[in-house]
Amino acid sequence: MKCEKIKIDKKIFDDIISELNMLKLSTNDSNSRKITDKVLDILKSCEEEDMKISLQKRIQEKMIEVKHKNSELNTSLYMLLREFENGKISKEETKDIFERLVACSEFDKKIY
Repeated sequence: MKCEKIKIDKKIFDDIISELNMLKLSTNDSNSRKITDKVLDILKSCEEEDMKISLQKRIQEKMIEVKHKNSELNTSLYMLLREFENGKISKEETKDIFERLVACSEFDKKIY
């Protein structure tokens, strides 16, 4: 599901999800619950997609920034981006690896 067109503040987004959860709990009508669940699923998938897109952008920005300075880091970032885009590693793993790669490069350490 593509959700690039939906850009809302994280706080508002969380409030909407909270309201929908409350609505779901307050009704005894199973049809209303099913509809609310579907809306929640759609919203959560949009949030996931936005988070995935922002992580990809962060990696790409860092690749541009280090392009001429550190080819070893750039190669590592490129490989990380490909693995992430191909679904071979999770968003959490990608974020962790990305942050460690950047930390290593910023302290001029060897990347293992």
